[in-house]
Amino acid sequence: MRNAFAGLALASVVFCGVTQAQNTQQPQPRQPTQPGQKQLSQQGGQMSAADQQIAALIYGCCHNEVEISKFAQTKLQSPAARAFAEKMVLHHTTDCESYQRWAGKAGDTALRPEGDAPAAGQRVVKTAGAEGQVAAQKPTTQRAGGLPDWNKIHEQMAQQCLENAKQELGRYQGSEFDQAFMGHQLGGHMKMQVELKVLRDHVSPELQQQIDKSLQIVQGHLQDARQVMEQLKDRPSERVSRKPEGK
Repeated sequence: MRNAFAGLALASVVFCGVTQAQNTQQPQPRQPTQPGQKQLSQQGGQMSAADQQIAALIYGCCHNEVEISKFAQTKLQSPAARAFAEKMVLHHTTDCESYQRWAGKAGDTALRPEGDAPAAGQRVVKTAGAEGQVAAQKPTTQRAGGLPDWNKIHEQMAQQCLENAKQELGRYQGSEFDQAFMGHQLGGHMKMQVELKVLRDHVSPELQQQIDKSLQIVQGHLQDARQVMEQLKDRPSERVSRKPEGK
């Protein structure tokens, strides 16, 4: 199962967003509500900055899971692996929508395509071409006052993680692709399970309820991934060579 181990290593690439973004900014613990102070909650139309930031982190990883599963669907050979990828798209799309609302991204996408209008309050840097003309406009990763916009930085990292994962998986074909994809899914869901357990201790009780639902989904996917990997292990190998580097 050489390619299963390759998939386990690949999982750290596509699911890297939460861990890296956490290392750049630790959310502050929730302070107890003082008498007369309004409680911040989703139900009241408001939410804490920590809830928004953590929801945005989870959303980035969830979005990547959906996209990498869509990418794999047309390449998978095993019916069991294809069914697993289909389930990932269905389950994680629904889960993503919840974190999208919590992150305040309703009606938006976590990964804004280059060229779209920048978010409100976001500065734009113009880059000059060879003849001194403006060639492109890219949103900066700084807020007003020069402070880093960690949500935007996270989005950029998640986008790069997704591109790298697709490129690496694209080096495999046939049964080797199935093994690499399922190894990636097993490792990625193991990693996400740990991160969700840690992150739930730093959010409001309302967001904890959503994370608990996600944990149940992840645990079920872990069991499914192990079963599919066992089926792939019992299949005769087709020995399809990997594509050469750069092709």
